[in-house]
Amino acid sequence: MNSILHSTTTLSLALLTGLALLAPTVAHAQINYQGTLTDALGAPLADGQEDINFSLWTAATGGI
Repeated sequence: MNSILHSTTTLSLALLTGLALLAPTVAHAQINYQGTLTDALGAPLADGQEDINFSLWTAATGGI
C-alpha cells in the first residue's frame, strides 16, 4: 500500500512539473478594453468608423 501511494505521489509531482514547464511565460500581445467614444463635450459619438491613436509610454507625462 505504501509503495502504491509513493508511486502515485511521484507520478503526480512529475506530471505537475511537466505542465508547469509547458505553461507560457510571456504575456499575451493583446489588451482587451471596452469603453465609449465621446466628443470633446462628453457626448457619445454616432455609430460609424473612427480612427484611434494609442500609445504606451515608459514614464508619466503631462497628459490631460
